[in-house]
Amino acid sequence: MAKKKKAKAEPLPDSPLLCLSELVGNQRPRRLLAAALIEGRLFPVLLLHGPPGIGKFTTARAIAAAVNCASPDGADACRQCPSCRKVAAWTHPDIKVLESAADAQAAGRPDFFPDAQAASRSGGRVATRLLIGQVRRLLHETAFKPFEGGRRVFIIRHLESDPSMGCANALLKVLEEPPPGTSFILSSSRPDLLPDTIRSRCKTLAFLPPSREETAEFLAGRGIPP
Repeated sequence: MAKKKKAKAEPLPDSPLLCLSELVGNQRPRRLLAAALIEGRLFPVLLLHGPPGIGKFTTARAIAAAVNCASPDGADACRQCPSCRKVAAWTHPDIKVLESAADAQAAGRPDFFPDAQAASRSGGRVATRLLIGQVRRLLHETAFKPFEGGRRVFIIRHLESDPSMGCANALLKVLEEPPPGTSFILSSSRPDLLPDTIRSRCKTLAFLPPSREETAEFLAGRGIPP
């Protein structure tokens, strides 16, 4: 009797890839980042912090796409080249996100660094915070050079979600001396909970809510009347 073929997993839907120039507000940090990208001197370790939903992760993804884009327009990714299309589809081998399994699941992203042992011990419950097993998998990957892009970019979300700070401590060495061709972008809503040893290793940029004028201009650009 022939074995039934396993159904192929459905590909993840593309997620809109925004560019730095399209983001609303936070002109100062965006200018600093744009200049760094254009001049080829991106900070190896960034800490973007601000209220939830302010655009920190979107900015981190825009940076990762731009440094690997085949035809960037200044600091903006072209969104048309194979690299940009892979970023949009979450399949670029040099751009990965370290976050809790719950956050990845809620956002419809792949869990790039799954901790299978922890999942087994928890009876399959989805972890709502970062786990040390995930960090160890990321550290293993930092030994590799960029596979096909110009730079490996690891985006780390909510490092402060581990109350023991074991995950943060495990990253201290690699953040102190990032491997050549590798950048780390930390995104946090509560940077005050991060150890001083982590913050001291980062170029820190604060993100604030946009002004009423910036919000109105953004909405008007999309055809919404005043």
